[in-house]
Order: sequence, then C-alpha cells, then structure tokens
Amino acid sequence: MDYEQMDLFEGLFEKPSFPKHIRLIELFAGIGAQAKALEILGADFEHWRTCEWSWQSITAYNVIHLKGKVADTSNLTYDEVLGKINGVSNDYNKPMTDKQLRDKGERWARELLGRMITNHNVCPNVSKLHAKDLDIRERESHTYILTYSFPCQDLSNAGLLKGMEKGSGTRSGLLWEVERILDECKETDTLPQVLLMENVPLVCGGDNTKPWNEWLDKLHRLGYTSYYRVMNAKDFGIPQNRKRCFMVSILGEHAYSFPKKQPLRYVLKDFITKNVDESYFLSEEQVANFKKCKKPSASGVVGTLDRYGFAQADNVYSTEREHYHIGKRSRHDRTSNEHTCRGQWGGRLECVNYTFQQRKRIYSSKGIAPCVTTTEAFMPSIEVSENGKD
Repeated sequence: MDYEQMDLFEGLFEKPSFPKHIRLIELFAGIGAQAKALEILGADFEHWRTCEWSWQSITAYNVIHLKGKVADTSNLTYDEVLGKINGVSNDYNKPMTDKQLRDKGERWARELLGRMITNHNVCPNVSKLHAKDLDIRERESHTYILTYSFPCQDLSNAGLLKGMEKGSGTRSGLLWEVERILDECKETDTLPQVLLMENVPLVCGGDNTKPWNEWLDKLHRLGYTSYYRVMNAKDFGIPQNRKRCFMVSILGEHAYSFPKKQPLRYVLKDFITKNVDESYFLSEEQVANFKKCKKPSASGVVGTLDRYGFAQADNVYSTEREHYHIGKRSRHDRTSNEHTCRGQWGGRLECVNYTFQQRKRIYSSKGIAPCVTTTEAFMPSIEVSENGKD
C-alpha cells in the first residue's frame, strides 16, 4: 500500500524564499547520503554538524566527503580520547563497552576521534545532543537544513515491528530525541528553516499511524508546514524497486511540490561492475572448506556457504542465461544470512549474500533490482554471464 498526503495547502501557500547558502545538519548521518545528494545537485552548501554512532559509518563519511582527513589528537591522553568516542557502536544496536573500545587499541581510537573531529565534531549519541551544539545562527544569510532519517529497524518486519512509540525505548523511538532538540531550538528561537526525513514506508502507516500523526501534529505546533509522500526509486531514474517515505517540513506557511515521475532510461546492466575487486572473492580457506562439502544436488549446485565458508543447505539456486533463481532454502531460520557461492569462472569462486526474503526470485540484468535492505546486505550483482565475459 502506498501512503500519500493530500497537498491541501499547495495552492494556498507560496513557495519559500530562503538564503541560497545551506548549512547542513545531519542527525543519524550514516555515510552522508543526503549530503552527497546536495553535492550532486550542485547546491551551495557546507557540512555543519553531524550525529552518528556507528564507527564504520563515521569512517565511511570521512572518506567519502572529507578525503580521509584525520585531525591530530596528540594533545589528548588516551583516556581523554576514549571519553570523547564513548557512545560509538560496533553493531548498530548498542554502544561499545569500555573494554571493547580498549580492545580496538589506541591507534584505532585516536584515528576514529580524528575523523569525528574532522567530520564537524561528530556527536555519537543523539540523546546527549542539544540545540546549542547545532550552533544555528545567522539565519538571515544561511538556510539550515536538518536531516533526521532515524533508524528504521523497528518499523519493518526485520525489526519485529517494535514500533516508534514515545517512551518505547526502541531504536526507531529515537525520533522523539529529535522532538526534544527541536523544542530546545524553539525556546532559543533557532529552529532550522527546513527539516528532511527519509524512512521506510511503514513509518507513516500500519501500526505506526498513531505516533506518525503525533509527530505531524508536533511539527505543526512548532510552526512547520509538512509534506510527505512514499516514492519508488524506479520512478526517478534508478533501476531498483525501492519505496521510501520522504517528508519535507518548512518553517512557516510555505508550499512544496515533490518531483514528478520520470521515465526509466536505465536497467540494472547499466550499473554492473565488470572488473570486481579481489576483496570480494572467497579466501583460500573458504575455498578449501568449499571443496570439503558434500556433492552438488541434482541441479548441479553445491551447498550454501555460511559466513565462515562452510557448506550448509543444498539446492539453493539454479542459473539461466543472465538470470538467477533462488530455489528452496533449508536449515536456516528466517532471520539469518546465508552466503551462496554463485559459480566458478576463471578458477575463482565468488560469493553473494541471500536471506529468507530472497528465495524464489528472478533477477535479470535487463530489468530492475529488488529493494536492497540491511538484512540482505548484498543483492546478486549480475556482472558475469554464463560465459564469464559479459
């Protein structure tokens, strides 16, 4: 089901006229996808503040946007460094313990802090972020856009639909930390002119309808006019079936129109990587484990490889020219990942991740990709045909 807000105010309000220079504030920044979008659009913007707790994402953000620059931390003791990175996560679920941080070593800790400083003083814990930390000033000459694409895990089937109710303590419930921060901004007359959110479609429907409407009401009371719509990537130039809810909230009574759909000019094959880095191939140890597994099934496909390279279930998929069909899956629960050897070309074995949701699907390089989700990690990329050359 698609959820779409009726644009009741589009004809009543004028479009906003804010200063062209943007200062971008990214809560739940991830690898900075929204910043990259502004960059691709050629917007006049600067990275202003970020909040992110995954150390992997902090590192990726630093490499993608800041060319891997690392600030010097030699003026700080090791304990001071650990104190400043306290709150970062190793698994997107919980903060690392002091022991886990120390086990990573001093060099790792100093490098991470150096990246956090370079990444505009990253705050690793949104619960400890305050309006004063956003440093919103000079709004007459700068437009502040605050993005808050909060965790989606508890809104989806993968997260067991735990929801985002206020006080629930779920990861998706971190939305209400954004409420707290905006309340502080309201008190100090420093509300950002524009808020931008992207999340899974269920954020605005199903069991989340009540908290979603509470959030819309809160934004209205803060003075924002909000527009939201569920849109599919395949309708905007990307050959992937990926639906996401987008909401734009503008301070004051202003109109906003979402972009119109456009014809799809590309297919999956246009984005295929022909020269795959060797880091994606199985290690010698995994190949050795693969050779020890039981004989292939009647379809000619050997058993599934688990994350350690050991063969598990058989009859996982069969192949046709430029098509990959995932067949029966066994001996795996619906929440685990399975790693399946796709085939052998040129003496190398290549591995792709599948999950329960990916069975019985057909993939064609002449079509579009299914939605890539966090639980599915990597979808079957089809850079190699049956002859190993296309």
